[in-house]
Amino acid sequence: MIYIGLDAHKKFCWASMMDGSGNKIDQKKFPTREDDLNAFVNEVGSNTRVVVEASTTGLYVYALAPEEWML
Repeated sequence: MIYIGLDAHKKFCWASMMDGSGNKIDQKKFPTREDDLNAFVNEVGSNTRVVVEASTTGLYVYALAPEEWML
């Protein structure tokens, strides 16, 4: 399982990824656009859980997220 903290801003997102032991795997920055969010979803796969920042942009990201990300 991969765990991701997603800091969603109006123009870009920061994603911090770690494994189940808390080891940092990667960190990425990408534009907050639907096609870039979809590319990120496809890149990380379905064995993932995501925490999205509570904000207006976070709601936009949450609406685009796949159901398998939800707890």
